[in-house]
Amino acid sequence: MVLLIKEEKGMNVPVKLFLDKTMEPDKNTVECLKRMAMTKGIYKHIAALPDLHYKHSRAIPTGVAVATRNLIIPKFVLSSCGMSMIKTGLSEKDINEKKLDEFFNKIKSRVNMEKNHGFIDDNDFKEIISKGAEWADRKFGIGENDNIEHNGNMFGKKGVDADELMQLIPKNTRKLGLIGMGVFGGGNHFIELQKVEKIIDKAAAKQFGIKEGQIMIMLHTGSEIFGKSMHEHYTGRSGKYWYREIYQRIYYLWLGNNILKRIVKKLNQGINVVYRHLEWKSSSKRIAKREFGVIQVNSAAGEKFIKSKFLEANYAYANRAVVRKQIYDSFKEVFGDKEIILMWDNDHEAFQKEKIGKEELWVHRHGASRAMPKEYFKGHKIFGKTGQMLFVPGSMGAPTYIGRVKSGCKDSFYSANHGAGRLIDRPEARLKFKNKSVLKEMEKRKVRLYRYKGGSIVEESPESYKNVDAIMGLMEKEGLGKAVARLVPIAVLKGD
Repeated sequence: MVLLIKEEKGMNVPVKLFLDKTMEPDKNTVECLKRMAMTKGIYKHIAALPDLHYKHSRAIPTGVAVATRNLIIPKFVLSSCGMSMIKTGLSEKDINEKKLDEFFNKIKSRVNMEKNHGFIDDNDFKEIISKGAEWADRKFGIGENDNIEHNGNMFGKKGVDADELMQLIPKNTRKLGLIGMGVFGGGNHFIELQKVEKIIDKAAAKQFGIKEGQIMIMLHTGSEIFGKSMHEHYTGRSGKYWYREIYQRIYYLWLGNNILKRIVKKLNQGINVVYRHLEWKSSSKRIAKREFGVIQVNSAAGEKFIKSKFLEANYAYANRAVVRKQIYDSFKEVFGDKEIILMWDNDHEAFQKEKIGKEELWVHRHGASRAMPKEYFKGHKIFGKTGQMLFVPGSMGAPTYIGRVKSGCKDSFYSANHGAGRLIDRPEARLKFKNKSVLKEMEKRKVRLYRYKGGSIVEESPESYKNVDAIMGLMEKEGLGKAVARLVPIAVLKGD
């Protein structure tokens, strides 16, 4: 049964919580949702999904979807991010520790964690922002755009003037775009090798082409430093967080000496830890002052914002395509001619126009995946029968579910949660867990952990996340999704 935060003084719409009594949100999350509901122009209600959780550093909780008719609420979305699910022709007998080491080390040598000098030029950059994954298809001949949301290009067949888009990108951000393609990122981003432990929905699994014992690869990354810079520029955060721009210029663009870079990065990380801890401690006071500005869709500012989000999403589609290409090349060098195919790639930070029932609405998704039923995929050989594929990862070390859409998604504006969701905010995790204990826990779970550097990984402790089995059960109960298969991790690569 969907819970409800009814309209109170100042709220313009209610909040639908796709949760049950065992997972009711904490006080900070509820207050954030109420502040969101005070914004004018929201259509019907706010949808809060099963992975709903508060983040001190964000204006709104993760795991929400909001629709509007003709308004944009810039702070209701973040920089573009998404995930890819890749199936292989491997089974568990085809892998061992030596091959895993070789495979992940090859990926690390090909995919940089944060910047990639000289990989693209100005002409590539223009094509990336205007055509998205189509650029990667042309450059690498991957031929997988049918398996990418929006075919990997937010501007679609109508196209757009690339030079016009370039005028929307600040000079400093352009430079970041030139060095940020084909990078992996840090935080909760990952490349994980998984095994299909159990098939739950045999008919849908057959349509998806997956079976028990099969090896899968999951990727989580987005528009990275370019997208963050674009987002901060178009939401007014760049002025508030001026020190981030200084850091970006020093670290990404100015410094050539690796030793100095490491010193500057460590200093920035230290400042961030202290700042985030102070922010976290003062959360309730800051939530009470939160307001959300709106932009008319049909205004000059609205047109600029829409194009800025679309070009940023295109950059993310292209970035994941490049990282997948490096995964494919590494895979072939280690495992030979075994099959490796993209099943589906989608966003979970998105702003796009969609038909919900009979209405054309602008859907804002933060930590939420698009979840369209089969009626929206007429002509698609798989999703036309099953509806859109969903994937719901837990923490590193926890299972992942592949699922399919259920009819209840209409009430969430055809949105589903993109994971299990955090149980403990990052600053609290830093206080509660130790690096050594997290590494021991991964060993205990028999998951090989690969990393770029030896920094702290406590924020990604498995205990910091909700139980993914319970979350999948809740999705089924609330009519959002149906489990098709349960996957267990074998090895994972994390940034620091």
